[in-house]
Amino acid sequence: IVLQALIWGRVCVPWTGSAIGFVAACGLNYTLQKLWVFRSSRSHTVTLPRYVAITTVMLGVNTALFSGLLSLGLLPVPAQLVTTGCVFVLNYLGNSRITFAVRSRLGAS
Repeated sequence: IVLQALIWGRVCVPWTGSAIGFVAACGLNYTLQKLWVFRSSRSHTVTLPRYVAITTVMLGVNTALFSGLLSLGLLPVPAQLVTTGCVFVLNYLGNSRITFAVRSRLGAS
């Protein structure tokens, strides 16, 4: 939605709009996951760096999977739907097990 609004309003080029939408979505997603999905009481100094790491990995997975599906001949919209579903599941698993876990394998909680 953010991307479409920025492009339709001729505020920026698609690549810039995509980056702005990605950052806006990450901020909203982090807040919703911390407060509502996982109801985490862990400090931001613990959760935020882990969230950024998971999100960065998921951006790579998203890009690779989307590109791979396009190269197999899938049209952009179906490719994005498949990609989004896969990344959604992987993102949830990563954040539930690492970012917002009650006791993480990565160290102190």
